[in-house]
Amino acid sequence: MEVSPMSSNLPDPQEVNVDDLQTLIENMPEEKRQQLISQLDLGDLGSGNIGL
Repeated sequence: MEVSPMSSNLPDPQEVNVDDLQTLIENMPEEKRQQLISQLDLGDLGSGNIGL
């Protein structure tokens, strides 16, 4: 299997620490965070409104 250059520096998804991921997202610039949220299609999850 060929690994693309963009994904070669990503950690193994099985080894990702949730706390590390949360810290990474919190430290993102707002513009990047909004891009990520929209790509993940989480709707209003980022604002705390999950529609429950």
